[in-house]
Amino acid sequence: MKSSVSNPANSRQQNLFHSHPTLSSKVMLVSFLGSVCFFVGLALALLPWWLVFSLFALPALFTATLAWPFIGLLGLVVLVSGMVPSWMLPEILIGPGKILPSDMALIILLGIVLQKATRAPNNILKASKSYLIPVMLFILAIPFGLVVGYLFYGTSVKEVLNEARELMYWLICFLPLYFVTRSSDLHRIAWGLVVIGFTLAVIVVLQFVFHVKLLEDSRVENLETMGVQYSDVTRSTAGGAIYLIIFPLYYLIARMLTRSLSAFIVMPVVAVLTAGIIVSFGRGIWIISLAGLFWVAWRLGRIKAVQRVTLIMLLGLFLAVAGLSIFKPSFIYAAVDRFASTFSEGGKNSSLGSRLEENDFAVNKILSSPIFGIGFGTPYKPRIDLYDGWDQVRYIHNSYIGLWLKLGLLGPFTAAWLMVVIFRRSRRMLLVETLDVKNRALLMSCLAGFFVPVMTGITQPEWLVTSGVSFFALMTGLIAALEYQSGLVEEKML
Repeated sequence: MKSSVSNPANSRQQNLFHSHPTLSSKVMLVSFLGSVCFFVGLALALLPWWLVFSLFALPALFTATLAWPFIGLLGLVVLVSGMVPSWMLPEILIGPGKILPSDMALIILLGIVLQKATRAPNNILKASKSYLIPVMLFILAIPFGLVVGYLFYGTSVKEVLNEARELMYWLICFLPLYFVTRSSDLHRIAWGLVVIGFTLAVIVVLQFVFHVKLLEDSRVENLETMGVQYSDVTRSTAGGAIYLIIFPLYYLIARMLTRSLSAFIVMPVVAVLTAGIIVSFGRGIWIISLAGLFWVAWRLGRIKAVQRVTLIMLLGLFLAVAGLSIFKPSFIYAAVDRFASTFSEGGKNSSLGSRLEENDFAVNKILSSPIFGIGFGTPYKPRIDLYDGWDQVRYIHNSYIGLWLKLGLLGPFTAAWLMVVIFRRSRRMLLVETLDVKNRALLMSCLAGFFVPVMTGITQPEWLVTSGVSFFALMTGLIAALEYQSGLVEEKML
């Protein structure tokens, strides 16, 4: 299939734009890092370790990004995932709000992107415009939601800014576009995400075993199903970072199916990733991530690939369940009971029942302003349970109703637009027979990874929270960068 926009990666102009570090610049970098190490050692002798970490973490991220751009992207992903406790990093207080460490890291990386974008002319924005139009609509929705919430509904500045911050992370989409200089960089990022996902899975399992919270946005609690509590079984989640565990699972399986990675490497990692997903006890995550895995297999190898994945996942599931049962013998019974309860959901004491109640309040509020919504931070329901925090009057689990509620019709329209673009362009690339097998595996992993939170967004606020928005933006950016580096861009496509 011919493309109407050639890949600038092969042009002289692109070589100028993506020039690699010279010997002198590497020497300067090593000298700088040596000086930093000296001052860090000196500071450790005089100051508390956590203060030293706070002072040097972000400058170190900036320095590493200048030499190896993909390191900066992965560092931001680590911050967003919650692996680094917030108390270890600096925060900047500004009036009623504050700038978080991940906000500062994003600003730093966007500064590097701007510097790269002004160094030499390039076609990356033009080539990726189909992806960037809906992304930019989400960015432009930020001032819209601020105005509606603050001016028309009198919501406090603090609450308005707290919710507006989440959509700022759509800017992550630009990072892969400018940080990826060749196809191999994409796979460096993918392997970095595998390491992050594997680490998250290990941490989640440790939370399950020791009933200790280690991740910033995680939940560590006794499992409760349909009003029945299992005091000897811990529910351990990674919050929105669960998708950073699911993506590596898809990537490794896809690489195995395309015979670009050995099953002996894949199997142990798959077992750990599977364990991390299981102990979250998220029934929706269980079902949708498994469906996504079979979708990956079907697109890469049809029925033979599906059969192979079934065998691999049964083995991985056996290893994961056997290992977890050593620490929690009643785990198997609790997991089976949890899965079976899926078909009893919808009652008064069920998770689905409470979400349906939320939806009723939200729909009634939407009807009062169906075009413009109620803006950021505006309550949509009364505080029914006195044990719930005040933030629950603004929090809604259904992302799509939430988008309509907070941004009016612009919200769900933009989300639907982005989904269509991702699906159509990815499908077109998968039909190109000359697409490299590693890139085909990565593309299918990103596509399936993108649509997992699309589905769970029906019962989770993935389109409205930092972790979900960041993951959507990251997958979008990786797909756009892959299309650009593969020379498959076509101007007439959506």
